[in-house]
Amino acid sequence: MRHIENKIEISNGIIFLLLGICLLLANTSPIFSFLFLVSIIPTVFIGIRTKPANAFLIVSVIALLMYVVFGLERTVYSFLIYVLPSLIAGVIYGKGIYVTSKFKIKSIVLTDGNEHVFFATLKLFLVSILLYMIGAVVYFIFAKYTLDINVLSKMKDMINIASSNYTQIANEYKISSNDLNTVIDSIIQNSGAIVLTIYFIKSTIAALISYFISIPLLNKIFGKKIYHITFDMISLPGNPAILYFVLVGLSFLIDSIDTVYLTPEMLNGCISVLSVLFFIQGLSLIVYMIKKKNAIKSNSNWIIVVAVFLFMGIFLGVVILGVMDNIFNYREKWSNQTITGGRDE
Repeated sequence: MRHIENKIEISNGIIFLLLGICLLLANTSPIFSFLFLVSIIPTVFIGIRTKPANAFLIVSVIALLMYVVFGLERTVYSFLIYVLPSLIAGVIYGKGIYVTSKFKIKSIVLTDGNEHVFFATLKLFLVSILLYMIGAVVYFIFAKYTLDINVLSKMKDMINIASSNYTQIANEYKISSNDLNTVIDSIIQNSGAIVLTIYFIKSTIAALISYFISIPLLNKIFGKKIYHITFDMISLPGNPAILYFVLVGLSFLIDSIDTVYLTPEMLNGCISVLSVLFFIQGLSLIVYMIKKKNAIKSNSNWIIVVAVFLFMGIFLGVVILGVMDNIFNYREKWSNQTITGGRDE
C-alpha cells in the first residue's frame, strides 16, 4: 500500500512539474503561447486525481512563484483564463457532478463489475465552457479596475485598425464606397459581438481540450475510469435549434424593417455563440459518418452532406448540419438504436 502511495505522489509531482514548465514557457515568449492550451491537460489531471484542498494549495504555490518571476498581470491572466477554470473542470469531471432541477448537487456513479466509476456528462462539457468564459470576464474586470488595462477596448481598437487596413486595400482595388462603408460600419457597430465570439471560441477550444482530450488521456495513462461522451456522439441537450431559428428569424426581421438599423450586438452575439456550438455538433456528425461509413447504407445521407457544403460553404455548412442533426437526430436513425450523446441529459 505504501508503495502504491509513493507511485501516486511521484506521478502527481510530475504532473505539477509539467504544469509549471508549460506556464513558465508560455509566459516567456509569444512563440510558446500555445503551451497555455497544453497546460489545460495537466491542470485537469490535478483536479481529477488530487483532493480539491491540496490541488488549490499547490496551484497557489505555483501562482506565487509566477508572480515573483512575471508579475501580477501575467499571473492573473494565466490563472483566471486557463488554470482555475481547468482545475474546477477537473474536479467536477472527476466526481461526475451535476445539479438537479431542484438545485441539489449530486454525482452520477456507474458500476463496472465491482468498481464504481463516475460519468462526466456532456452537460459538464458545456459547464466547462461557461467556466472559461467566467474566468475571462473576471480577468477583464480585474485588469480594468486593478491594473488599469481595458482589454475589451484594446480588442475593439485592434478591430478598428483592421477595418482601416481593409479600407486601404479596398481603395486600391476600387471597391465601391457604399459597400465599403456598410462593411466597416457593421464591423464597428458589432465589435462587442465580435469580441464575445472570439472569447467564446477560445473558451470552447479550452473546454474541448479539457473534456475530449484530457479525460481519455487520464484513463489511458493512469487507468482511471471516468466515463464520458466521445466526440463523435455530441448532441446538444434539449432543442437549441428552435432558439437558433427564432434568433436568426428575428435578426432578418429587424434588418427588413429598417435597413439602416443594425441588429443589436447582443442578438448577434447569441447567434454567434449558438453557431459555434452547432459547428461542433456538425463536426461530430461528420466524424461519426466517417467512422461508421460502412454501417450507413444509404448514399442519400452523403448526398445531403455534399449538397449542404456546396450551397452553404464549409463553416456555415457544418453549422447547418449541426442544426439538422439536432432536429432529426441522424445518428439514431442510421444506427436503429437509441443514441443520446447528451441529447436527453
